[in-house]
Amino acid sequence: MQEVFHTSTTDSIPGEAIQKNLGVISAFNEAVYSPDTLHRQAEDTLRELTRKARELGATGLVAVRFLPTQNFYGVRCMYGYGTAVVTHKITWPHAADDGER
Repeated sequence: MQEVFHTSTTDSIPGEAIQKNLGVISAFNEAVYSPDTLHRQAEDTLRELTRKARELGATGLVAVRFLPTQNFYGVRCMYGYGTAVVTHKITWPHAADDGER
């Protein structure tokens, strides 16, 4: 299995664009973690979220900081939530590619 690809960015992007570009799924709408939890359990958390997202056919996940809330980060679907600062992007090859091997 190929490793997920992550990049960091401080760009502010409208939530709608995040949803369109990365195919983030509403199943993660409530998966919010504090920075400490993300720091301590980042690898396990991202591995598990990635596994679930792939099962559901997603093409990527994003970790965002919602403005003006500065203390919580989340991996969640963005449908018109306004602007968020993207802290990490995680993408992988399209699920259909894996299924045909």
